[in-house]
Amino acid sequence: MSSQRSFSQTAALIFELASKSLWHRRIALSLLILAMSLSCALLFFIERLRVDIKTSFAQSISGTDLLVGPKGHPAQLLLSTVFHLGEPREALTFESLKWLSALDSVAWAVPISLGDSHGPYRVIGTERQFFEHIRTGEAEPLVFTQGRAFTGLWEVVIGASVARQLGYKLDASIVLEHGLPSDESQTKPLIAPKSFGVSASHEDKPFRVVGLLAPTGTAIDRSLFVSLESIEALHVGWQAGAPIPGLKLSEAMVRKFDLSPKQISAVYIGLKQRNLLFRTQRQIHDRRRAWACACRSLAAYR
Repeated sequence: MSSQRSFSQTAALIFELASKSLWHRRIALSLLILAMSLSCALLFFIERLRVDIKTSFAQSISGTDLLVGPKGHPAQLLLSTVFHLGEPREALTFESLKWLSALDSVAWAVPISLGDSHGPYRVIGTERQFFEHIRTGEAEPLVFTQGRAFTGLWEVVIGASVARQLGYKLDASIVLEHGLPSDESQTKPLIAPKSFGVSASHEDKPFRVVGLLAPTGTAIDRSLFVSLESIEALHVGWQAGAPIPGLKLSEAMVRKFDLSPKQISAVYIGLKQRNLLFRTQRQIHDRRRAWACACRSLAAYR
C-alpha cells in the first residue's frame, strides 16, 4: 500500500511540474501548436489540389496518349491546349504534323491552332477528326445536340456554354476577332451577339453556325471550332497582326489563295498500342533538333 501511495504522489508531482512548465511556456507552446496546425492544413490543401487537378484533367481529355507542342514548359503546354488558359508562345510547322502522322506507332493525329477569339471565348482551328477522336470524362465522345461538324470554309461549331450565354442557334452569323480573349473582353457586357466591336475583328468574313455541341463540363464548352483552312482564310490580307489598310478581299477572292495551313499550336496523338508510348516519345525527342517541340504523355496525368 505504501509503495502504491508513493507512486501516486510521484505521478501527481510530475503532472504538477509538467503543468506549471507548460503554463510558463504557454506562448511558445501556442505558437508551436499553431505552426503544426497550419502545416497540416497546408499539406491537406496541396493534396486536395493535386487530386482536384488530376480529376479535372481526366475529365477534360480522355483516350489521347501524347500531346506535342512547341518547346517550352509542359505545364504551359497543358494549360493552353487542354484548359485553354494562357497563350501559346511558339508554333509548330505543319510539316511536323505530317511527320507525326506518318509514324508507324501513331493511329491518329489531330492538330489544333490557337490565336483568335469571339468575345471571351477562344476559337480553335482544327480538323473534322477532332470530333471523332477527342474524348472527355470516361471516354465519352463529343455529341452534337444540333447540326454537324464543319465542312465549308466559313462554318463554325460552338460549345454548349457559348451557345447558352450568347443565345446562338443553327445558321446564326458570327464575327471572329483577331487575338486571344483579353481581360477586357471577359468583363464587358455582350451588347451585340454577332460582333463584339473589337478593332481587329474579321467582320468582312462572317461565319455560319453549323453545329452545337452537348455540354461536357470542360473547356470545350467555352470554345468555337473552325477548320485550319478557315484560320488561314481569316488572315489573308493581314500583315503583322493587322489588316492591310485599304485592302478589301471578297470571299471569292480569298478562295483563290493558298489556304494550306502553315503553322499549328499543338497536336493530339492517339497510339495504336499503349506500349508504344515510350518508343514514340523517344522518336519525337530525337527529332526535336529539326523542329523544336515538347512531347508530353497525357497518360501520366490519369
